[in-house]
Amino acid sequence: MSVSPLIAKPQKKITKSPRFENNLKKLPVKKEQLSSKLQFLLFIQKGFSFITFCLVATTLGMYAWTVYFPKLWTSEYKKLETLQRYERHIVATNESLKNQLAQQAEKPETGLSNPSPTQSIFLTPTSEDNPRHPNKPKNQISSNSDAKPTTPITNAY
Repeated sequence: MSVSPLIAKPQKKITKSPRFENNLKKLPVKKEQLSSKLQFLLFIQKGFSFITFCLVATTLGMYAWTVYFPKLWTSEYKKLETLQRYERHIVATNESLKNQLAQQAEKPETGLSNPSPTQSIFLTPTSEDNPRHPNKPKNQISSNSDAKPTTPITNAY
């Protein structure tokens, strides 16, 4: 019977004996002092890394300024031109409808006539409240009422 290499036999747990713990000493870690030439080269590397980062950021900014924004502006400008074309079409249609209505109004068979003051209908308000100023109290005296008497407000249609 063979043992699969994927299945390992459990190993014995290693325990520290108390008699060896007292004898353990930590070794001092010496930080190696780098030579001045190597320190200078590391400084130069950090400087060039910073300069490279700045150049990449500048390149992306220039790309956005010269390629992306003009594309965006062009598409938005095309939308604006389309809206202006629709607006001109609507204005032209509106003016032609006005012209047709004016021509129809001039024909006597339509039964339309020019308005005159004798044909106006005057309506008086149903209550004493002023509908134009709903927040104004009824008993408040206006500063204009001392100068001249007010006439009732009427609407003509």
